[in-house]
Order: sequence, then structure tokens, then C-alpha cells
Amino acid sequence: MKTSHLKKGLLWTGITTLLLFVVLVVHLILVLKPKVYDNNHMQLVKIDFPENIDTTERSLMLSKVKSMQGVKTVNFYSDQNALVAMYDNTIQNNEKVMATIKSVVSSPAVLFKPSAEMLASGCPIKNKDSYSYRFSMFIKNVFY
Repeated sequence: MKTSHLKKGLLWTGITTLLLFVVLVVHLILVLKPKVYDNNHMQLVKIDFPENIDTTERSLMLSKVKSMQGVKTVNFYSDQNALVAMYDNTIQNNEKVMATIKSVVSSPAVLFKPSAEMLASGCPIKNKDSYSYRFSMFIKNVFY
């Protein structure tokens, strides 16, 4: 009697594990589908603020930068005290964005420039040695 319960439990555990693995693989296939973006002229700018910015200056700065022609997205990361904006580089450039920010904010702003090592390594978010990255790339290579 106990062995039949054990066998049933192991069978259901195996089926559930297999089903969850299939769901994970299908999810990765859907997420990793290549997307075509028209981003040939899109560029990011990161501007660091050594001092804290109060909320009124921050909201004014965000609205001014968002209203600039060619700017697509603007985000302020308060944990890093940094503004990141994406813009069309045929219309805008870093200097114009910096000038707009300096006209609104009284605290100093520093334009982030990546080092040669950072540029050579590619995306800083991806850890290419991680198991999840290697598994995702395996799934992507198998199905695409």
C-alpha cells in the first residue's frame, strides 16, 4: 500500500516537473523571438547627479527633457541619482540634453561616458557566465 502511494507521488512529481519545464521552454521561445526595431538612430544618454535633487526640480527636469523634439523616453533612477534618456541622434545630441537639464537644475550634472573596456564588453547587464544566460541562449539557438 505504501509503495503504491510512493509510486503515485513520484509519478505526479515527475509529471509536474516535466510540465513546468515545458512551460519554461515555451516561455523562453516566445520571449526570445527576434524583434525588429527601427533603432538605427536611437541613442542613450546617462547623466549623473552627485547631489540629491528635490522632487520639484526633478519633475520639472523630466518634463522639459520629455518635451524635447526627438526624445523618446526619459527615466530618473533615484537610487543612482541618474537620468537616462533615449533620443533620436539625428535630431538631438548629448550637449542639447545637458543644456536643457542645466537650465532647470541648480545642482551639478555630469555626463556619463563609458570607458573603452565598458564599450568592448557590450551590454553590462548580461552575465554571460550565468546558467540562465547559457540556458536561454541554448533555447534560442535551438529554435531560431
